[in-house]
Amino acid sequence: MSGVWISKESDDKPIDNVEVRGVVDITSKCVVTVSSAAAMANSLVDGTTDSFWERDNDNDQSPWVQFEFNEPVPIIEEVSLHIDNDRDKEAKVGRLSVSTGPKADFLKTQEDFNIELNAKSAGWYTLRVGPTQAKVIRVQVAPKDKTARLRQVKAFALEEPAPVETPAPVDKGKGKADEAVDVKAKDEKPKEEDKKEDKKEDKDKSKEDR
Repeated sequence: MSGVWISKESDDKPIDNVEVRGVVDITSKCVVTVSSAAAMANSLVDGTTDSFWERDNDNDQSPWVQFEFNEPVPIIEEVSLHIDNDRDKEAKVGRLSVSTGPKADFLKTQEDFNIELNAKSAGWYTLRVGPTQAKVIRVQVAPKDKTARLRQVKAFALEEPAPVETPAPVDKGKGKADEAVDVKAKDEKPKEEDKKEDKKEDKDKSKEDR
């Protein structure tokens, strides 16, 4: 997905033996809820940025969008929000912050995510919150002015690792010892036949002498 990537900072230490895995869209596996104007919540997951959700100005002083995952909770890597401050001039998003936890009334704010947006911010903003198995992820959406508007949201999990194929057992055939026995047996077989032939010739010769 193209857009702006916002992620936690790392210490840039080299890491060995890292397994590179992509992400898959798991939005359909969670329930997306909002702090107000619930009737508009489906506009966040309808697949088009032409629709939108915005807070109820009168009752919602702290707007948010929330992802709640059913058991078993996948390994969540990131959540993405489509924001278009350039188009939504009267409903700009000013700041994003993230809280996670096992349930909606027990959330912890993630200090690494307190993102200021400018008046021209537009596109997908992807917050790398994972890997985590938090059942609830809430993104606080603070408006620049009177209200704030989101156009789409998505959640992503790490791809399942590809199954490791177990190689079929190699039929090595007989071992060296067995091969040696076979060779010996083959060598001995003609000798036994030669002895029989020699005995037959001796008998025939004895008859002639008589």
